[in-house]
Amino acid sequence: MKMALDAGGRKAVSPAAPVHAFGLKSRFWHLWDFIVWRSLQLSLSTDSHSHSLPTDNIGQTGLQHPSVESMNFAVQVEAWLSQITPHDQTNFRAKPIVETVLASAPRSLLLIEHPETRLHSKTIVKLGEFFSLAASTGIQVVLETHSDHLLNGIRLAIHGGRLAPDDVQLNYISLTRQGLTDVVSPILDRNGRIDHWPNGLFDEGENSLCGLLEPAV
Repeated sequence: MKMALDAGGRKAVSPAAPVHAFGLKSRFWHLWDFIVWRSLQLSLSTDSHSHSLPTDNIGQTGLQHPSVESMNFAVQVEAWLSQITPHDQTNFRAKPIVETVLASAPRSLLLIEHPETRLHSKTIVKLGEFFSLAASTGIQVVLETHSDHLLNGIRLAIHGGRLAPDDVQLNYISLTRQGLTDVVSPILDRNGRIDHWPNGLFDEGENSLCGLLEPAV
């Protein structure tokens, strides 16, 4: 799936399967003034950096961890990782994402595919909230995901007043029986609630529970 998101509109081209994509927008972001820190294929290994990371301070004060005074990049990365990753074994997988966000200046553009890969569910929720913080500082974040945990992290950020619902664009993309691309864009309200759930949008858990409520064979 390829998706471009800007202030003028959205375009989706030929997804191979149903996907869930959403962008965290900033009204201060301009398409012609972005920095792509990562390609759409973001590898979650510690030795896969495709850009030079800062050796001094983080990209902006809005991303400073609330419990750490130092703006040093390495110190901030460790502080955020300790909050985002409840399990040590997921720390190294989330680290490239945290480093990429903290290295980004306002009006940067981040394109990330499947940031939830091989991460604990609690970590994925925290990442959703972390991406929301990035968006609130003026960073444009475009995500492609199959994780309802990631979406719920963003919804929690909206519910907590840390991100405006108008700064989030959801796109559920699937193929019709005729092989055409169908895009549905649910709307979030200030409580983080979605106005309608398209069939196939993170509904497998509910479908499984409904099956368990049926009489056993």
